Amino acid sequence: MKKIVTLLIWTLAVLWSCDEKELGPTVNGGKAPGKVKITNIENIAGGAIIHYDIPNDEDLLYVKAVYSYNNRKSEARASFYDTKLLLEGYNDTLEHEVELYAVDKGEMISEAVKTKIKPLESPLQKTAKSVKIEPTWGGAQYSWLNTEESELNFLLFSTDSVGNMELISTVYSAQKNGKASLRGYESEERPFAMIIRDRWQNYSDTIWPSDGKTLTPLLEQRLDKTKIRKVILANDANWSVWGGVFEQAYDDNILTIAHTQSGTGWPHYYTVDLGAKIKLSRYHMWQRQDTPSFQAYAHGNVRRWEVWGSAEKPDPSGSFDGWTKLLDCTIEKPSGLPLNQNSEADLDLLTRGHEFEVPQDKPEIRYLRFAILETWSVTDFAYLAEFNLFGNITDL
Repeated sequence: MKKIVTLLIWTLAVLWSCDEKELGPTVNGGKAPGKVKITNIENIAGGAIIHYDIPNDEDLLYVKAVYSYNNRKSEARASFYDTKLLLEGYNDTLEHEVELYAVDKGEMISEAVKTKIKPLESPLQKTAKSVKIEPTWGGAQYSWLNTEESELNFLLFSTDSVGNMELISTVYSAQKNGKASLRGYESEERPFAMIIRDRWQNYSDTIWPSDGKTLTPLLEQRLDKTKIRKVILANDANWSVWGGVFEQAYDDNILTIAHTQSGTGWPHYYTVDLGAKIKLSRYHMWQRQDTPSFQAYAHGNVRRWEVWGSAEKPDPSGSFDGWTKLLDCTIEKPSGLPLNQNSEADLDLLTRGHEFEVPQDKPEIRYLRFAILETWSVTDFAYLAEFNLFGNITDL
């Protein structure tokens, strides 16, 4: 019996040793993989897409491209499942050399396959050519066309108190039709400029207004909001519920809100006496800011609304007789992302607020009325965080 047990132990040991496998990386006999074969080069804006066939190596892990842009060495990698590599970061249309390598599971590298690419005009260069800097109310308006919808930083410059150029604001945007403004200046000639930067740290040349380096802002005044008074018309909403207060929409604090009652039907109207007659140039509003991760572009933040104005005291019934529509307002995210997903550009705009220019053919007004039509989460309540008004004050 003892011999039988000993024989069984010996047999199991032999079988176990036969099945044992090395757990390390599989290496093709210590040989480097074969070279990739380039099949096509597709030059694109600011880079290139290199198409290739992989070598016939069972332990191939990935293919990499080694290249340089903006005097910086870089790598792009693609797994053995893919047959193309995307190279980005160029800001010229010159020829550039690229080296492609196949790499196996043992990190052995094939011989280099050298090729050349010739990027097309970069998104930064295209956008820079489209920039316009023009006078606007109280400053300069910057506009541009970003056809590639590339993520770009727009650096806006003017002069400091001693006349030196300084960075005033940076705008992050991937919008196709972009716009930004510098405001708060007297109607006196001064320089305005822009520099564009991309995520690879490429920079445009300094961009100036087309007629030279200076512009004269249009005369504009900010309405003194301490003169604003609450007006309640028969069909106006109650804006002082759920911790909101009617007057907090113009208290110069973007962290406080006016909030309507649920279940009262749409639109929600909000009416004020401005305390002075003004020919409006622009209207600036902010979404609720106190919990941006939760409230930004969501819940009761307004998305679509109308702005109305009247020079005369309104009908207490809430009739729109004597009122003039000044604006149809809609907020759109720069990123275009769905609800509850926000990019850096979205949150940057949230902080800066949303600005709307009033057409110059609109009449002067004393009374202002908002008609809230829709919120971001299509709620049955709405809130306003803050608004500012600008223009020419004609009668105090």
